[in-house]
Amino acid sequence: MNKLKILIVEDELVIAEDLKSTIISLGYEVVYVTADGRNAISQMKTLQVDLALLDIRIEGDLTGIEVSEILKNEYDIPVIFLTAHTEEANIEKAKLTEPFGYLIKPFQRDELRTTIQIAIYKHMMGKKLRENEERFRNVVENSHDGIFIINKNLNIIYANNEACTVFKISNNDVINKNLSEYIPESYLDVFKDNITSGKSTNIIYKWWITSLTGTRKLLEIKSSIMNNRNNIYEIMLQFLDITDQYYASKRIKMLASALHSINESVSVTTSDNKIIYINKTFLEIYGYSEDELIGQDIDMVRSLDSTIGLTEIIQEKTLVGGWQGEIINRKKNGEEFPVFLSTSTIVDKEDNKKYMVGVARDITNQKLLERQVNQSQRLESIGKLAGGVAHDFNNLLSVITGYTDLVMSSMDKEMVSWKYLDEIQKAADRSTELIRQLLIFSRNESVKPSIVDLNKIIRNISKMLRRIIGEDINLKINYDPDLYRIKADIGQIEQILMNLVINSKDAICENSGKKREKKITISTSNIYLEEDFTNLHIGCKPGNHVVLVVADTGIGMTDQICTDIFDPFFTTKEEGKGTGLGLSTVYGIVKQNQGDIFVYSEPNGGTIFKIYWPMSPDNKIRKEASQLENYIEMGQETILIVEDDQKVLQLTEQIISSFGYNVHSALDCNEALKIAEKNKESIDILLIDVVMPVMNGLELSKEIEKIIPNIIVIFTSGYTDDYLENYGINRDKVLYIEKPFKKNILSKLIRKCLDK
Repeated sequence: MNKLKILIVEDELVIAEDLKSTIISLGYEVVYVTADGRNAISQMKTLQVDLALLDIRIEGDLTGIEVSEILKNEYDIPVIFLTAHTEEANIEKAKLTEPFGYLIKPFQRDELRTTIQIAIYKHMMGKKLRENEERFRNVVENSHDGIFIINKNLNIIYANNEACTVFKISNNDVINKNLSEYIPESYLDVFKDNITSGKSTNIIYKWWITSLTGTRKLLEIKSSIMNNRNNIYEIMLQFLDITDQYYASKRIKMLASALHSINESVSVTTSDNKIIYINKTFLEIYGYSEDELIGQDIDMVRSLDSTIGLTEIIQEKTLVGGWQGEIINRKKNGEEFPVFLSTSTIVDKEDNKKYMVGVARDITNQKLLERQVNQSQRLESIGKLAGGVAHDFNNLLSVITGYTDLVMSSMDKEMVSWKYLDEIQKAADRSTELIRQLLIFSRNESVKPSIVDLNKIIRNISKMLRRIIGEDINLKINYDPDLYRIKADIGQIEQILMNLVINSKDAICENSGKKREKKITISTSNIYLEEDFTNLHIGCKPGNHVVLVVADTGIGMTDQICTDIFDPFFTTKEEGKGTGLGLSTVYGIVKQNQGDIFVYSEPNGGTIFKIYWPMSPDNKIRKEASQLENYIEMGQETILIVEDDQKVLQLTEQIISSFGYNVHSALDCNEALKIAEKNKESIDILLIDVVMPVMNGLELSKEIEKIIPNIIVIFTSGYTDDYLENYGINRDKVLYIEKPFKKNILSKLIRKCLDK
C-alpha cells in the first residue's frame, strides 16, 4: 500500500523537524518541508502530494491562508492548518477556505494522526460527492426529458437544456421566473392544490403549453418532491414533449374504426419496435388484453426460435420500402402458429419514417391444406407407380400360379415334386396377397362393395381383435345404435380394423415404460360434415357420414411421421417386424370406398385415426351372393382369347383347353379380327382383356360383335372399377372376371354363360 505523501509548510525550524519526525513515525511519508509558501507552491509541479500541513503564519509574501486557497483550488490538495492559541482572528479567516482540520500548537502525536485520517477521509468523500454531482448533472443536462426544479412559490430555480428547448427560452431567462409565465393558470390550480395537500409526488399531468414562438405542445409532466426540510419545498417537474405521439395516435385512432373489423391482425409500432396500437382481431387471436401489449416490444408475439436477427431484418426492410414473408408467431398461451406478415411505414408530417404497420394473416389452415394437397399428390403419384408395378407383376404371378396349378393337377400328391410345387404355389399366393395390398393402396384392387352395417362387422371381428391385442390391453368399443349404413367391402373393412388395431397394440407396447392405461378404443357414430370442416380437409365432401375412430394410448408420432405414415413400405418398426404396407393398405381401402382418413397424434400422446364414410343412399342391407362351389365345369364349345401379354395369353389358353374347349388366341386387335372373321361360325365366347394398346377391350369387342353378333363377351382385368370406367366398362353391366383368376371360377363362369 502506498504511503500517504505529506507537505509541511512551517517557518519554525524546530517545530518543522519535530513534526516531520512524528509524521514518519506514524507511517506516512514527508515529501517536502519549507518555510515559504510560494516555494511550496512552486514544488507542486514536480511533487506528488496527498495532504499539506500548513502554518497560518509563514515566511514570504504569501500567507498560509492564501497558500491554502491555491493548493485547494488549483491542485485539489486538502490542508490542515497549524496555529497557536492566541491566533483566534486568523482562525476565523482560515475557516473561509474550508480547511480539512486544525491543530493547535502544541499538539499530541495521536491528535495529529486522528486529524490527518479525518482530513483524508473528508477529502475522499468530498471528491466522490463532486464526481457524483457532476455525473448526475451531466445526466440531467443531457436528458431527453425537460426538467424544472421549482420552490414552493413555483419559482424556477433550475432548468436543463431540454426544458429550455421545449419552451424556446434560454437558461438565463428562465431562472427565478414563476412557472405561471409558461404554464396556463387553469393547469396550475390543480397543481397548487396537490402541493398544498402534499400529493405532488409521482403525479402525472398532461398540459398543453404555448411556447414563446407560438408553437403549441402537449407535455406529459411528472412531479416529485425533492426537499421538504423545515417546510421548504423543492419540486422537480420532469416533462416529455409528446406532441408528435399525440397527433400520431390521433391519426391512428381515425384509422382504428376501419381496422377494427378487419379479419387480419394489425399492429403499429414505433421505430424501436414498441407497440402503440393493435386491432381487435390481434387481441382475439393472440389472447392478450390491450393493456398487456401497448408499450411492449413486438418480439413478445414472435416465436422464441425465430426472433434472433429476425426483428432487425424486418425493421431494416420495412424502413426502406416494406417487407413480406412467412414467420412463426406465438400466442399468450405459448401456442405457435404461422402467419403471413406484410409491413409498411407511416410517415409523419416532417417526412420522418417513425411508425411501422404490420398486417399478419393466420395461415394455419392454408398450411394444413397445402400439407394435405402435397400428401395427397404424393400418395397419388406413388399409387400410380405401385398400381403399374403391381399390375405387371400380377401378370407374371398369373403365369406362375397357372402353370404350377396345371402341373400339380397332373401329378400324384405323394410325389416329392408335388410338394415342392405346393411350396411354390404357397409363395406365389403370398406374393399375390402382397400385390393385392399394393393394388388396394393404388385403388386398383377389384372389390365387391355392398350395403353393410359397420357395427355388425365390428361385433363379428371383436373377439379376434381381443385375442390379437392380448389380455393386458383394454379394448373398449362404443357403438352408435342408430348408425347409418355404408357401401363397402366387408373383407376390406375387417382388414382396416385388423391393421389399425395391430398398429395400436405395437404402439402401446413401445410405450410400456409410461405409467398410463393400456387402452384401445373403437367407436362409431353418425356425423354431418359441414363445409367449414370439408374446406380444411382435402377430399371430404359435405353431407352425412359414418365416422370410425380407432384411438390408442401408445407412444404417439411426430408430425413428420404422420405425414409419411401412409406411404408404401414406410415403417418405424425394426427390420423384419413390418412390411410398411399396413397403413398404406388402409389408406387405399378408404379412398377406394370413397372415404377419407385422418390421423391425429403427438409424441407420448397416443394416436387417433378417424375414417369418414359417406352414408349409403340405399340405407338398407343386402344379402351377399354365395360363392360358387369349388369344382371344374367342362365343355366343348369354342372360345377366342385376346390378351396383349403373351405369357398370360399362353397360360389362359392352356387352362381353358384343359376344360375341354376349343381355343383361338390373339395378342392384338388385328389378329383377333382376322381370327373372328375366319371362324365366325364356330366362336361362342370372347374372353378379352380390357386394357390393351391400339384398341381397348370394349372397342375391340364391338368390332367383333359386328362380325359375330351373338357372341358372348367376358371381360378380364386386374384394375379397379374406377379405372375400368375410364375404358367404358361397368362391372355391374357386363360379364367380368378379375385377374388372377382361379380355374374353378373361370370354368363355372364360362359354363354359366354358355348354358344361359
